[in-house]
Amino acid sequence: MDLIENDPTTPTSQSEVRAQRLGSALRGLAAELVDERRNVARLRREIADLKARLEIAESTRAGARDPDGPPAVDV
Repeated sequence: MDLIENDPTTPTSQSEVRAQRLGSALRGLAAELVDERRNVARLRREIADLKARLEIAESTRAGARDPDGPPAVDV
């Protein structure tokens, strides 16, 4: 008959099982948080890029004018 050794990573009580499940859930949430932070950073970069493009487009548009100057007259 083979002896079965206790694996130290195998939970032996309900509280250990619960602790492992909570730890696993926390690691999953932490990974999701990291992903969301990366998404937020990417979106912020995209917004900054779009704002810069808009400013360039507005400044190079035909008939561009000083926003504090007189209104443009369409002919």
